[in-house]
Parts: sequence; structure tokens; C-alpha cells
Amino acid sequence: FKESGIEPSSLPELTLFLNKASGNMNDWLQSALQLYKNSQPVAKELLQYYFDTDKTSFLPLAHELFAMNEQAWVDFLKGYLSPELDRELFVRVYLKHVANSLKISDYLIVQKYLSKADVDQLLKELYWCETFKAKILEAEQRFDEIKQMAEKSISKWDFATIIQPILHVYPDFCFKRIKETATSTLQAERGRKAYKLIANWLQQAQTVPGFETDALQLIQQLYTHKPNLPALKDEMRQAGLV
Repeated sequence: FKESGIEPSSLPELTLFLNKASGNMNDWLQSALQLYKNSQPVAKELLQYYFDTDKTSFLPLAHELFAMNEQAWVDFLKGYLSPELDRELFVRVYLKHVANSLKISDYLIVQKYLSKADVDQLLKELYWCETFKAKILEAEQRFDEIKQMAEKSISKWDFATIIQPILHVYPDFCFKRIKETATSTLQAERGRKAYKLIANWLQQAQTVPGFETDALQLIQQLYTHKPNLPALKDEMRQAGLV
């Protein structure tokens, strides 16, 4: 390398490979420290080395790299971090992972380590995904905020998912909201997609405590809709409503 005149920074991975192959780990470490900022593979090797040999050096480097590019490092770091090793970084990395994965199972892993401010910040970042916000609020038992979401004009595609967690918490509100949404959709739209949604909402209506009889009446009302809607009747039969 020295005789060729090639700068090690132009071939960082090869530089580390040659240092490691030579058996000189001191040179390998010095090269890695000089090159890691410009090479993610080198940075990963250095992190792995520190994780195995020196946790006190691993953590500052992990903080530095995650601060530089959260998206690039979230998947790698979440496999190494734990609340016992570094609670703050664990929370930051896992919240980023949750925002990417949109899986409530991932949220539950980090939930007990979160402050209300952490949860609020995550909800703010998820402004574009109402259904996942509702799942987080359900996990936090913040049912009043789910009700506020359901009170607004929300996408009909999201309606069932958002209202589901509060069916047993606010039964009066939920049955009224389902009835309004089903009837208004039927007035405004035609087609199988709309009818499938309506049938799904009617199934939810049947599960609202104290509104079993009202649900049957609503089902009968829509099933006998005039003008006659054979496709709607078919979807309701397939859903087991009649």
C-alpha cells in the first residue's frame, strides 16, 4: 500500500482486511479509527470489535454514528443495545425502529422504558399513519384520544381499525358513529369495495355492548335498502350478518 501511493482512505475495507491478515490488531484499530467516518462497513467492524472487547468505547461510537444518520444505523444497532447497556440510546434506536416497522409488537418491547414525552413525540412523527397511532394509544390506554380521532372525519379505510379499541369503552358513541358512517357511505357510494366495508362495520356494531338489538335493526334496515342492492345483500350474507 505504501509503495503504491494509494491512500488508505480510498480503499478502507481493503486496508482493514490487510491489517487484520497481517495479524497486527493495533494497526487494524488505528486504521479503523481513521476510516470509520467515511465507510459504514468499517464502522460496523469497529463497533463489533468494541462490543466484544470494550463496551465503554462501543457506546460513545454508537451514539456518534446514530446521531450522524439514524436511518442508516437503526437496524444494526438495535441488535446490540439493551436497556441495561444504555437505556437512553436503546429507547432512541427502538423508537426509530418502531416508526419504521409500524408493528405494535416492536412498540411493546420498548414501551415500559418510555416517558409520556417519548410517546407523544412518536405519535407526532406518525401523523401520517392514523391506524398505528390508534394502536399505540390503545397500548397506552389513552382511549379518550382514540375517541377524539374517531370523532373527526377519518378515512373510511381506517375507520374500523381506529374505532375497534373503544367499542367497549364508549359503546353509545361507537354504535352511533358506526351507524352514521355506514348509512352515509351507502348514500354516497356504490360498489363491492364500499359494501365490504359496510358489512365489516356492521359486524363491529354487533359486538357493541348493549346495542345487540339496535345492530340487528340496522342490519335489517340496510339489507332491505331501496332501491334493491343485490351486491350489498351478497356481502352481508358472506359476512354472516343475515
